[in-house]
Parts: sequence; C-alpha cells; structure tokens
Amino acid sequence: MHNKVIAYKEQVNVLKDIKPNFEESLLMVYIYMLGCELSMNPKVYKIEKEHSLWVYYEKACYVVESFFDEFGISAGLISNKYPLSVYGIINDNESASLVSYYDLSDSKVVLMKKNVSGKDFNEMTDICVKIEINDLFLLDSFYELLNDLDYRKSYIAVDRAKFSEYMFNNMDEEDKNTFYKYIKLDDPYEHESFIDSLSIEQRKELWIFFLKDKLSPIDFDYAFERYKDDTMYSLFEWELALRLALSDMDISIKYDDNNFKVIDKNNKRLYFDYSSENNAEKLFLKILFPVNTFK
Repeated sequence: MHNKVIAYKEQVNVLKDIKPNFEESLLMVYIYMLGCELSMNPKVYKIEKEHSLWVYYEKACYVVESFFDEFGISAGLISNKYPLSVYGIINDNESASLVSYYDLSDSKVVLMKKNVSGKDFNEMTDICVKIEINDLFLLDSFYELLNDLDYRKSYIAVDRAKFSEYMFNNMDEEDKNTFYKYIKLDDPYEHESFIDSLSIEQRKELWIFFLKDKLSPIDFDYAFERYKDDTMYSLFEWELALRLALSDMDISIKYDDNNFKVIDKNNKRLYFDYSSENNAEKLFLKILFPVNTFK
C-alpha cells in the first residue's frame, strides 16, 4: 500500500548447480521454522483478489540480519515460484518489508530491505509473511495447510487429494498407506506420534469416512494403538471431532438403561460391535460408551 524504496541491498552466492525446486516443501518448512524461531503459531489470512496469503506473527520481533541469515536464501528460492515478502513495523511505526529473489542467471540470492524513508533499519516487529499464489485452488489448499502447522508438533498431516504427489515427495513420509500424508518436519519429541498432528477438522473427515461406509482408514489403527498403550495425547480431540461428524451427518445417539442407540438421519438404527476388527469402530464405541474391554 505504501510506495517503498530500497533501503539496503546485498547479494548472496549460492551453489551454481542449485536449481529452485520443491518450492512447496520449502514454503511449508519456512513457515514452520519461523514459528519455531518465534515460539508462536501465526494467524493466516487469505485475500483472494490479490491471490495472496498473509501469515501474521502478532507482536513478534526479529533482528533483520539474523532473519536474512536464517531465512533469506530459502525465501529467495521460494519466490522463484511463489513470490514471498516479509512485512513489519520499524522505528516510529514506519512500514517496511524484506524481499528476496533468486537470480538464476548469476546464481545469487538478492536480499533487500524496503521502506518509505529509504533509511536502513535493523529490527522489525509485527512480522507478517506475504505469499503470492496465482492458482486459486492451491491458494485455498495452502491456506488450510498453513493454518494446520503447529510449531509444537514435529509432523504435519497433508490432504493427499489437495496436493499433487510430487509437491512433497522429497520429504519423509511415515506411511504411504494412510488416508493423510504425514510429513516429518523436525525431530519428534519424546512419546510424540505423527498421528497427533491431525487437526480437529481432519479427524472429523476421518470419522465421516468411517460413518458413511463403515471403513477404517489405517490412520485409526495408529490412533487406537495409542489409546491402548496409554500414549494418546488427547482422547477428547477425537471425541470433539466425532461430535462434529455426527452433527454434519445428522446422526443422533440415544442412551437408555446402560446402553445406547445410534440413529441416522432416516431414523434407522446403526449397529456396532465391540468385537469388531475395525479400529475406527472400536474407538467410536470407546468414546460413546467407555468400557475396559480393550485394556
């Protein structure tokens, strides 16, 4: 919105054989690592008319030199496909931005500071990353993905249907047969499991998949093993997701005399069995009617 001029510019040499690639993976790791550095999960905003995402770290502060050292080159490589710039406030509430781009012809990443006054600056507050994504479907997909990133979790669950396989095939995946693709972003914490990275919305979609066809994605196998081993981080997250799924599908639960009935939207009773080999069904029953059968 402001007519900014260059306040500082430098060039960083990169390996001559390096070629921008896997920009989607770089972008995801960039936002994740920035959150780790700031110990903060951002708020993500989407402006469709601008084809842009704005990733906002409220009240965050960063020394620009350190920022360039940590994130400058990766930002330049990402900008080859998805122009990326970092906005913030300097000095007396003056707006400023950091811009990086990869000069392919000269094998250099160009780093620039911009503001209205043209005076150099050393610190920025209220860090906000702007990402330009022309493809609206991909814009929506990254909006959901970046909202699910959590610097306190070492994994991210990615919707296979929303991203082409090649986009993240350079990153470690835990199990190629799961409903979601679980990508490792960092060394996991003690007792952390990739299944813990699921958002409430993603868990809800797994429950809907089960409730529609009585099928149990492999993800439920991992979740139920966590429950059996008393290592599940929070059973309530699965319960909340189930409540949302039941509401979406207009399925009701009726309790009577130490028992319950599951009734679908057509007033038809649905039957479930504790002895089933279906781990989604076992977890479903455990949440609705706790028993010691599995312990």
